[in-house]
Amino acid sequence: MAYDDIIIGSGLSGLAVAMGLDSKRRILVLSEPDPVTVRYYDRHTNIPSGVHGLGGLGNFWHGVIPFASDVPFAADCRDAFETLFTRFYPDVDIAGRYGTHWLFVPRRPIRPRKHWTSLVAERDGRLEIRSLSADRFAAESADVTVQAGSEAFAAARLWICAGALDTPALLARSLGAATGFHGTASDHVICYLGQARPSADGKATTTQVDIERTPRGYWFASLAASSSAALVTAKPARFSYRQLDHGIEQRAAFGLPAGGVVAKIMRARSLGLISEAVFNKTGLFPGAPVKSIYAQIPVRGAYDLELSTGALSPRLEHIRTATDAVRQQIDLPEMIASQRPELFIRGIHLHDTLDEAALAPHGINTHNAPIRVCDASVIGRIGGEHHSFHMMAKAFKAARQA
Repeated sequence: MAYDDIIIGSGLSGLAVAMGLDSKRRILVLSEPDPVTVRYYDRHTNIPSGVHGLGGLGNFWHGVIPFASDVPFAADCRDAFETLFTRFYPDVDIAGRYGTHWLFVPRRPIRPRKHWTSLVAERDGRLEIRSLSADRFAAESADVTVQAGSEAFAAARLWICAGALDTPALLARSLGAATGFHGTASDHVICYLGQARPSADGKATTTQVDIERTPRGYWFASLAASSSAALVTAKPARFSYRQLDHGIEQRAAFGLPAGGVVAKIMRARSLGLISEAVFNKTGLFPGAPVKSIYAQIPVRGAYDLELSTGALSPRLEHIRTATDAVRQQIDLPEMIASQRPELFIRGIHLHDTLDEAALAPHGINTHNAPIRVCDASVIGRIGGEHHSFHMMAKAFKAARQA
């Protein structure tokens, strides 16, 4: 079968590309074969850094969707953002939300595997998913060819959505050199800034938690102290988490609630940890008098990255220097500062593993290029906000305009 488009990768960005492409186009999606295999940041925290299999790392996505418009890498994507959001959450009213500090936390995060099934049915034979690992690609005359094991496929266009860890290796195998590879991976680092307590006069503070609930999820406002350097949020602190730094000491060990981490949280039998995890998922019980203050900080080159294996090694001194600089810029007068600034949580927002400008001489990501990289590997300036849905909106827009 001849194809118009080939998509390498079946995660969030690959799904967005497929949704954006004209429904009449014949599309092949190459996804790593099952069973799903997971790579981790390290051997201790059980936090996933990459996933091979249908759905990719999207299988672990927390689903948080920020409506801020000052996202450095996704300018002029409002129409694509709102169109895509309405596709996934048609019953949620988003009037007046775009360009604000509101974040939407859905009851059911977007899971690519489920949406691939429905999209294949919608496209009536014009969308095919093959469980094959892409070895390399080459641009030949009018077509782009992809070699996957013993099979070769050709199409007019190639969309690379293999993820921040795997896309650099695919490019190296295809172009014969580690083209544009930084040797590092950037990430969001989540830091505990400290805690805030009620003001003596009982007045509202700058760290109050604003929540609006809907049947499909809840809206959660970041604090006014947020900027492109950090997304600052307040979470209710209960039980042992009322003690300064106790929460970050536990959370630095457990990480974010993804996959097996949920079971670890329950086994920990920490009411403070369970209470915060329940709030993060549901938005329930926001009114605790004591608040934990967190900052999600983008750190460029946070990890050394091994090209062939995707193994990560944290650059701890660099991370500490970068996060300390941002801490000093955040002004929250009612906050008692953390005494454990060296502790952090991995954000599972790996990006910026490739220099996009270095790809242009190879005809990649240029105007009307037949080969495009649409995943987080080419996100340079990510800002403080959660990037995943904005990345999807950018990929969706690129596919619609192709």
